[in-house]
Amino acid sequence: VRLKAHEDNMHNLQLLAIAIFILSFFSAFLILSKRKVNPRAIEFMGLLALLLVFEFVALLLHPVIQLVTNDSPVLMMLVLVLIAVVLVPIHHALEKWVKKRLAAKPVLKRKAVHGK
Repeated sequence: VRLKAHEDNMHNLQLLAIAIFILSFFSAFLILSKRKVNPRAIEFMGLLALLLVFEFVALLLHPVIQLVTNDSPVLMMLVLVLIAVVLVPIHHALEKWVKKRLAAKPVLKRKAVHGK
């Protein structure tokens, strides 16, 4: 019983650590969006944030999904695809909003290399 409680506690602490990391990542993302940053870096960070959020949601919901789908891989995949269907439009809207904010600010340009 103690071993199970300890494992559950460790699992919950790990989920909390992941949530704190994702929130820190989003905070860094917002701080960078207020500075001169290459738009491609913002796109990359946005995609990475989407993947992190999707995986975190999948981790949180995995036990529930297992119960609801009776551990059927096909149904579990369908539920995860439905979660992605919800998250992707949110990601695109946020990316559009960040790009709009960046467009109002000057973007770092690469230094031109003068030829010979």
